Amino acid sequence: MRLRLLGRAFAGSALAAAMALPAYAAPAAPAPASGSVAADGLTRVNGGPKGSQAAVVKVGRYLDKTEKPNDGEFHFNVYKVKRTVSNSTIQIGITLRPEKYVPGQRLQGLLGYSDPKNNKDLIICRRLKWDVESRPQAMPLATQTFFSNNAYKECGSRKELLFGFTAGSESRVPEGTPYEFSVAELPPVTNLSKLPYPSAPDWADLPLDSDPTVSSSGGASMSEAVVLGTTSTTHVDLPLGRPTWFAVPLKERDHLQAVAETSAGEEAGFGAAVELRIAGPLGGLINTDDASTAPPPYTPSTNLTKNRTRVSAISWRVSPRNLSENSDYYGSSKIVTSAGIAGYYYLVLYVQKLPAAKVDSIPVTLYSKSFQVVPYGDSPAPIYRGKAPAFPAPVGGKPKAYDPSDEPTDEPTESPTDDEVDEADEETGSGSAAAEESDRNEVLWGLGGIGLGVFGVGLISGIVLLAQRRRT
Repeated sequence: MRLRLLGRAFAGSALAAAMALPAYAAPAAPAPASGSVAADGLTRVNGGPKGSQAAVVKVGRYLDKTEKPNDGEFHFNVYKVKRTVSNSTIQIGITLRPEKYVPGQRLQGLLGYSDPKNNKDLIICRRLKWDVESRPQAMPLATQTFFSNNAYKECGSRKELLFGFTAGSESRVPEGTPYEFSVAELPPVTNLSKLPYPSAPDWADLPLDSDPTVSSSGGASMSEAVVLGTTSTTHVDLPLGRPTWFAVPLKERDHLQAVAETSAGEEAGFGAAVELRIAGPLGGLINTDDASTAPPPYTPSTNLTKNRTRVSAISWRVSPRNLSENSDYYGSSKIVTSAGIAGYYYLVLYVQKLPAAKVDSIPVTLYSKSFQVVPYGDSPAPIYRGKAPAFPAPVGGKPKAYDPSDEPTDEPTESPTDDEVDEADEETGSGSAAAEESDRNEVLWGLGGIGLGVFGVGLISGIVLLAQRRRT
């Protein structure tokens, strides 16, 4: 789709008034990705304000922050990535890391390339889509992925692609909010048509009630996730009030299952939200709710009770066809798209911190296992044409051997403030309300109040060109 960047082409209409932009600036030398990989596994980078000043990135993990809008307009952080394998799929993931999470937070994102015949035109491959399936019910987490495809001929073959993120007026993301983003490259698959269609796997036997063999407090972020084995029973000293990350390596055709349980309802506070989700290698939730074969009660989200509390999760099966079968322009309504590449998949565990909590962490037993159960009889493994750079592993290390005599030392719990009490009340039972509110406030892709109701051409082109504004 070709988007003309001149608002005058729509003169006399409300759309033109909202999309009128200054003349396109002459291209400048690209700004290279700055800094080296930090202790948290992320490279600090400052996205450029427009395509001609895009920060050059490659396969890896990065950290940037949202910028202040110019004159009340959107400010995109723009990046450029070059393919290393012809016709490969470029996948982008983003995970917000706000100081204070607000339900429904998300950034707007675009992926495309400059028209070589006219640098005032832009071809859009995809926009970042946030839907109900991509949001957890209780935990403070916003993570999603999007990717290049062949829906528009050159989006799958251009040597360079541009992508960017911005916090719009309805994003609920304040200026200066950090976000982690990832870039991965998947070479073309020569036998794609012979691979199974995306499907939810059946629940397989999981070694429940086995004694823990390892112990960990997990990682505070995706890049800092603690790496578990393919089969693991882990004693978790789980911090209350934030998502905690573990990673499990999966190959093509694998899927991941996990169950977390605790009897610490009294210490953490009865009624506290408990949730377990699975995310893909670059982020994006890939839990499947189609788990009719799972032992009851199968639920990824519940509340602490006086008895043992259990949550469970099962992922989609890993396959590059998960991307190819969901390549529509607006993004798939299925969260299977984040399960397209082999690599480290994430278990994200959360227990809400209520004002009544007596401790800062609670003991949780986490059972996890990867399975390779091939559907429809024999199925070939994918065959790739070429080799792309490897996506980096998380840096959280491995868990230590479990010692039952180890007792966690908890910091004294401070008395809650009025704001914390209100926040806790808002979190409890707010999953469906937050989802409905986010649906009503779906990404606004135009300016001056133009929302998702405007067709993608005007909507996205207005956003992309506003990225031409220089940082204030």
